[in-house]
Amino acid sequence: MHIMNKYYITTPIYYANDNPHIGHIATTVFSDIIARYHKLQGEDILFLTGLDEHGEKVALAAQKAKKDPQQFVDELAKKWQSYWEKLNIKYDIFMRTTNPEHAKIVGELLTQLKENGDIYRATYKGVYCIGCEEFKADRDLVNGLCPEHHPDQVCQKEEENYFFKLSKYIPEIKKGIADGIIPLEPESKRKEILARLEEEVRDLSISRQNVPWGIKLPWDEIQTVYVWVEALINYFSATKIYKKEEFWPADLHFLGKGNNWFHSVIWPAILMSAGYKLPNKLLVHGYLNLAGQKMSKSLGNVISPDEVVKKYGADVTRMYEMFMGPLEATKPWNMQGVEGVHRFLCKFWRTVIDETGNIKSTISDIEADEETQRLLHQTIKKVGGDIDNFRFNTAISQMMIFVNHIGKLPALPRKAIEAFVLLLAPFSPHIAEEVWQKLSHKKTLAYENWPKYSEELAAEKEIEIAVQVLGRIKDKIVVPADADDEFIKQKALACEKVISAITGKEIKKVIVIKSRLVNIVI
Repeated sequence: MHIMNKYYITTPIYYANDNPHIGHIATTVFSDIIARYHKLQGEDILFLTGLDEHGEKVALAAQKAKKDPQQFVDELAKKWQSYWEKLNIKYDIFMRTTNPEHAKIVGELLTQLKENGDIYRATYKGVYCIGCEEFKADRDLVNGLCPEHHPDQVCQKEEENYFFKLSKYIPEIKKGIADGIIPLEPESKRKEILARLEEEVRDLSISRQNVPWGIKLPWDEIQTVYVWVEALINYFSATKIYKKEEFWPADLHFLGKGNNWFHSVIWPAILMSAGYKLPNKLLVHGYLNLAGQKMSKSLGNVISPDEVVKKYGADVTRMYEMFMGPLEATKPWNMQGVEGVHRFLCKFWRTVIDETGNIKSTISDIEADEETQRLLHQTIKKVGGDIDNFRFNTAISQMMIFVNHIGKLPALPRKAIEAFVLLLAPFSPHIAEEVWQKLSHKKTLAYENWPKYSEELAAEKEIEIAVQVLGRIKDKIVVPADADDEFIKQKALACEKVISAITGKEIKKVIVIKSRLVNIVI
């Protein structure tokens, strides 16, 4: 009997004080693409997203809406689920922290930490931001205020809390991140955390007094569990609630850079204290911005997904957000970019579908020509490799190259089109599924296998190399892909334009950079 490899991926659970914006979509679509890709690889997937439904901000938002907090989050959860349905997000668990089973597991885990001697009671005094729901260190403030929230959200606070001995685990966490035992990517975010760990790290206040909307500490009901702590525990509690314990530890926690400290330092420390395995990978993405500002509900500069989906559809919205740039970059939202992705998907559709909505008669069971076959195998290799390395923007670029190529062919090989549709499916599931069905497949493509490539078929037979003299391009040569440096050198020196440029001059050296250029120094 074949045992399927298990893969557990999570988004951060989003704060339940408003509707989702396009920044939330980017995070969730990314995770959905990873989940779909691994499913096509034949793996057993657990994909979690959901809402963080407790805390002062939620209670205040409910009060502003003149609703009971539970009614408020119940209605909001339905809206978020509706958005994900529109965008073809196929999660397995929509986690809600108001689930009574979650509260029970949070209480049990924190009791375990207390029994291990890692929780104690003390007084906390400092600057507190209601918007962030956390005490702020001086390094986090600008002129004594939180840079992300209105001044009325910040106050001086002194109260009795329970503390977790975070400092006890810092040496092990620091070593784990430095040595890759706690895999944190990309490198820039790993360095940020390591730099912060060079500073003094204080123990973590894990409770708040007199916060009515939250989970009470089981040994002191005056105290409510700090919302960030119980939110982190959702990744673990969900596997117990939904009887998926075999999926722990998570294979990938995907998160925004604002959540990096909590996920890469605090969460591993809690798990270490409790004796549970750590997540296999933490992956941090950059923000979307609008007019140079981070897109944020608290800043009031968000774009509703409704506007974009209504005009362009879910597939365009999904693909544009993945095409905007490298994972870790801060990316500006640009409607011209949305238009560009729309044109690409329309071009693919017109390439394979005729005016009547049927597959074009030019698609048949012919064999692909050599160039098409080579480009197909290169595309399968690059798209799969780029997904594995979280470079979605370059995977999409490669798909665009392939579509441009097949758009020029007088006849299209069915097998090549089918393979490409499977590559497109994680990014644009609606269009991919529709084309798949029109190709006379009765079953969904969701249970198909990811296409395989051949290194031999993907290899270039010939390559074009620029020939420079003193750094200026004089000509280009075409050589066999496996040509050695001496062959390339001699062919470059035999070019008429090169001969003309070097005649009567002494050649000091010839530099061959294989597959790229030849530079002749005179």
